[in-house]
Amino acid sequence: MHDLIVLTAFCVVLGTLVLQGITLRPLVLALGFEEDESIAEEVRAGRQQMLKAALASLGEPDAKAASALHREYTELLERADGTGKLSPEVRKADETLRARAWAASRERLGQLRLNGAIGDSAFQLLEAELDRFELDTEVRNR
Repeated sequence: MHDLIVLTAFCVVLGTLVLQGITLRPLVLALGFEEDESIAEEVRAGRQQMLKAALASLGEPDAKAASALHREYTELLERADGTGKLSPEVRKADETLRARAWAASRERLGQLRLNGAIGDSAFQLLEAELDRFELDTEVRNR
């Protein structure tokens, strides 16, 4: 009787975990689900809005530092991928302008989240991207 119970338990575990686990991928492929790119779209739109807010906070690029930051954010907005290398001129830009641009980006990011334009996942990705960008700039300026 003990052997029958052990065999039954083994078959149940094998059937529920292994067989279903093996057949799950073919089932999903057969059903033809498409990849969900809504978060990527939210991140792209949110990144563009943040960069536009940063550009607006700089005002007119009359000073050399403001001009350099304006060019940097314009290039980032055009590419909208956040992986741009900063030129030496931009690295020397006035830190108060940069701080104002970051504050405007963070404020716009918060507004997008509160308005429901982006979800929590997109918000967290963009916030982490902004944090990395700020830290990277701080490390380079040391």
